[in-house]
Amino acid sequence: MRCLGALESLHSAKRSGPLLAAASLILLVLAAPVSAQNFPSGDGSMQIGDATISIGGGTAILTLPDVTSMMTEGSAATPFPVGQTFKFSDGFGDVLGWNINGAIAVPAGNATVSLNGFWARIEDDHNETCDAVSMAPAGTVCTLAPVVDGPGQQITGAPGGQMFSAANRDVDQWGAALESEWAAGGVAGLLSKQHFAVGADIRGIDQDLDARFTASFISASDYLVTYSENLDTRYYGAYLAWGGAYTPFLFADLWKSWGLVSSFRLHGGIYYANTDYDGQMTQASSPFTFDATSSLSLSRNDVA
Repeated sequence: MRCLGALESLHSAKRSGPLLAAASLILLVLAAPVSAQNFPSGDGSMQIGDATISIGGGTAILTLPDVTSMMTEGSAATPFPVGQTFKFSDGFGDVLGWNINGAIAVPAGNATVSLNGFWARIEDDHNETCDAVSMAPAGTVCTLAPVVDGPGQQITGAPGGQMFSAANRDVDQWGAALESEWAAGGVAGLLSKQHFAVGADIRGIDQDLDARFTASFISASDYLVTYSENLDTRYYGAYLAWGGAYTPFLFADLWKSWGLVSSFRLHGGIYYANTDYDGQMTQASSPFTFDATSSLSLSRNDVA
């Protein structure tokens, strides 16, 4: 049997990949106190011998598809047409999270070689209510259909009943890269400096989703169904990049007086992508006769 949601987003329980990005960031943090008192730079970076260490942080936004719930409202009459499907998560791209990032760069001839890392976390809670009391036409019910391969194995409330879902979705996005960068001259009036880079990196997007369902016709301490999934993707590949620093032409004097620096970077590459999904569903309450407990693991490889 397949858990609903298994093929809507692909996910896994692996958590060893972020260690590379975390190790890069830990190295940067541990190295920072060594020279912060001797080499203050005022721009988020510091110098240790020939090495330049940069550490930063900020907000994170990651746009991901919404995840459809197994809770629906529809007709109680055969063939049970669905009027509305609820969401495990909705508008996830609007959620703000946090990130930390850093780099160690050393000169190598006419190039600069750097080790870069970042880690971001975004989390969201989302609750839904199916309220058949206020729905029309008469006979509309709330339905929970957790088993895709067994459409008859569903939990249907009486007309006028209610069902509730509560879900938590959190995502870790991380990466680590080894990069060589070459500086190039600026473009008069546009770019004060520009650079070209080539690198190899590993990236990851690790998603966790936990959901539980209850209803007005059972005890508040019981759950109809609990569901959890892990969906992890690893990207292994190489990239090319071009970037530069610029001053907005309308605010050149203001930028200089405030000591501001604006920059951009175009980054494109090709990656081998491995995605793993692990899902587990448990029927946690007793009034129902069918056994809906199941688990599923899937894996897919592709090019990104």
